[in-house]
Amino acid sequence: MAHIVRELLIDGADNEYIAEHCTDIEKLRRAVEPFDRATTARRCGIEAADIDELVAAIRRHRRVSALTGTGTSMSATANLTEWMLWALHIVSGSYDQPGGMWFNPGYLMQLDRREWSPSDGVALPGPASRPELPRRFDEYPCAGLVSEIESGTVRALIVVGGNPLTALPDTVRTTNALRDLELLVVVDVIETDTTPLATHLWPAAGQLERADVPWLLDAYQLAVASQFTAAVVPPAHERRPVWRMFAELGASLGVSVLPKGFTLADATDESLIARIGEGSRGGAAALLAAHHGTLHSGAVFGWVTDRVLADRRWRVAPAVLVELLDVVETQQAGESLVLIPHRQLRKMNSQLRDVAAPGGRVDDVSVRLNPDDAARRTVVDGDMVVVQSAHGTTSGRARVDATMVAGAVTVAHGWALPNVCDLTSADQDVDPLTGMVRQSGIPVTVTRVVA
Repeated sequence: MAHIVRELLIDGADNEYIAEHCTDIEKLRRAVEPFDRATTARRCGIEAADIDELVAAIRRHRRVSALTGTGTSMSATANLTEWMLWALHIVSGSYDQPGGMWFNPGYLMQLDRREWSPSDGVALPGPASRPELPRRFDEYPCAGLVSEIESGTVRALIVVGGNPLTALPDTVRTTNALRDLELLVVVDVIETDTTPLATHLWPAAGQLERADVPWLLDAYQLAVASQFTAAVVPPAHERRPVWRMFAELGASLGVSVLPKGFTLADATDESLIARIGEGSRGGAAALLAAHHGTLHSGAVFGWVTDRVLADRRWRVAPAVLVELLDVVETQQAGESLVLIPHRQLRKMNSQLRDVAAPGGRVDDVSVRLNPDDAARRTVVDGDMVVVQSAHGTTSGRARVDATMVAGAVTVAHGWALPNVCDLTSADQDVDPLTGMVRQSGIPVTVTRVVA
């Protein structure tokens, strides 16, 4: 990515856009200068001709649209990768302009109609037991949760639709911490790896048992649009909407949870959604009538430039990222493999592991590695293997996969066994800027289990 930015700044950047909307472009130019063609090919293990072809394609088409994923955001160079991706879009004039990427302001959230104050990027201190962790957006990183429980600061925890035992690092330590809680409330629609540890289980209404709008995904859609869906069936057994659970808990504690004007006696899914709809693009009535969706518009351009950016300019060379780029190292090849994540077709994180469509099948989990790497370790397809990192071990069935790049091994996240969380740490390899636990690019060994 740094090489592409470097080459575009030499030839192919949108210089008019840069002059009008960028700050510190010369600092960015100096930061990426060391990443020439030969250095990039060597460090990335990519043929120089393939790199040339990509650069040429971007120069030819002028605009780009690219995204990162969890594979990069969980790695040691996550911030640098994200920075370079943004820099690529900015120097090519591909952000917030026709022909490039747009920022969906949301039908419900209407981010483009709010007032924004640019952040200085400085994080607040973390929790008492881990003050070195960054606090951002009034939230602490999950990397500090277990230490807060161990120190006695956190004595009660409510888990809503989550599965900490397959998400948080160091499974054994996390399990012990959750067992030490005075109160562990798990709110979910199904049994998970975490529910057996709960002191209280709150069965939540499922997707077909409640009215809903796509609030979480409001700004992730391909248009400024929304949809109201009514409940298809009433909640069965003791299941209830999550909002009602918290409203009742709040009432018992003397804390108001519901919006102003609502009471437990008269609040419903529909009335609460109507309140959300009052601040939406089309208003409450239009939203509640949108059983098949309501489309306000397609792409909306210019609002980030006009409302979010200080002086309508991108800060393209933050000092803390420039310093990181100066010292970034390439992991050297050796006896270790590199653990990387991957997605599965029928599963989302730890969800849908045991649910199959009629006539379909569920995904299984395996330790996937390249045939040459497997042969060097006398591993054949179907062998039980142990994966070990500096922080722990997990085991699983090997799958020899010719599509895997040599030197890498992958295990899908979200499974109890093999569990990637057993290979990670909440104390070491935690990103100092984001508090993200490193879960990709981890050096590991793979050993065949001898019967």
